[in-house]
Amino acid sequence: MKPLLLAILLAANAPAVIAGTSTATEQSPSLAWLVGEWAGSGRLFGNASQVTLSVAAAPDGAATSLLYRAQTKAAPGRPAIMFEGKANYRTMAKGRVEGAWRDSSGSDYAIGGQIKGMTMTTLWGHPIREIGRSTYVRGADDTLTVTDAVMTTEGHWRIFASATYQRK
Repeated sequence: MKPLLLAILLAANAPAVIAGTSTATEQSPSLAWLVGEWAGSGRLFGNASQVTLSVAAAPDGAATSLLYRAQTKAAPGRPAIMFEGKANYRTMAKGRVEGAWRDSSGSDYAIGGQIKGMTMTTLWGHPIREIGRSTYVRGADDTLTVTDAVMTTEGHWRIFASATYQRK
């Protein structure tokens, strides 16, 4: 049942990754609302963290790059964590987004998702190793909230990172 649920979830939410590359059209959404330098705080693997996000559009407008950094402090029995991830996104027709993610833990995943207004939800991972979901929501107060979750073996989402950012 779980493989079927996963296949349905991926097909419904990330067809650009499954079906192959689409071409951008005039109907393509923009990630201009995400572009900029952001800083904030949140939780990473259950620990308080300081986070930064640097998002830039490619000069030709064909892609958007994202650099994420999170730092936690050491505590008794727990070392500090420094995590960095890089993503590249291409916006596609009908609000779709596709791209790739690479991070300091060695993960390297394809990304597929959807943009609706100033919200982007992406799915990433590999069906055998790990399936994740990242959600970026730009608030009316110019804050940015990002939540990252992984799918458990029971088919539920477990949040492992969340942060609220302010534009620098």
